[in-house]
Amino acid sequence: MKRDISKHYIIIGGMKCGTTSLFHSLSKNCPSINPSRVKDTKFFVDRDRGGNWERGIDWYLAMFPPLNGIKLEASTHYTKYPDYPGVPARIKQVLKNVKLIYLVRDPLQRSISHFFHNLLVDREKLDINQALSTIRNKYINYSDYALQLSQYYDYFAPEDIVIINIVEEEYRKKSLEALKHFLGIETSNPFVLERINTVKDNFVKAENNLNIAPDIINSSENNIELALKFGLSYDNLIKMIQLCRENAVKFQNYYPFTINHWLDKYKNYLLY
Repeated sequence: MKRDISKHYIIIGGMKCGTTSLFHSLSKNCPSINPSRVKDTKFFVDRDRGGNWERGIDWYLAMFPPLNGIKLEASTHYTKYPDYPGVPARIKQVLKNVKLIYLVRDPLQRSISHFFHNLLVDREKLDINQALSTIRNKYINYSDYALQLSQYYDYFAPEDIVIINIVEEEYRKKSLEALKHFLGIETSNPFVLERINTVKDNFVKAENNLNIAPDIINSSENNIELALKFGLSYDNLIKMIQLCRENAVKFQNYYPFTINHWLDKYKNYLLY
């Protein structure tokens, strides 16, 4: 498989951290960027896991407009190890000139948001305690940002990857400035981050979630309070907090901001 010599930006996740919003905002505001025709090509995921790797580089390049400039795609599947293995190696094999963008947020909030997302798109059949209580469920794994990044640092230098937080307001401005510097881009207008891909946008009117959807979509509560309202036991919440706290501490070595605001929120629940 031959390498592509053009420049690529790939938003590699994480899920429920603003990947779709950032993809569309970069596509709209940056004249030098040519986004993929489909946001998530899943090219670097193998066929057995629903991806398109076996289609080859020509198929992948056809997903982008035949224009000069920078190619952009976004896929949260690229940071869902161990369920989607081998992605960093494939990116390294194919793309010579690539920059990777990794979005994060409070890992506990991300995990719960992911559960509610799956519930409303009819991909989660377990109740909230069954889905979130196991030690290494997918919701916790995908919030283990250090684990996900470790797969990439086997193939890419730290300067090839930018880690930003655009979900939490206190870090959004600094993150967008860091992103512009990292990518070396100029925007045609003041960069506006458009909020896309909310729970409401993804809602599937399946029979088993029609009754609960309004409570989730219209909730103004944080995800932890919403999870408790939906029946997450306090014991299971504590287990999740402990795991997310451990994961956050590991991640601090990579994260350009502090994790203290996450840990302080967790303490509030540990004091109940």
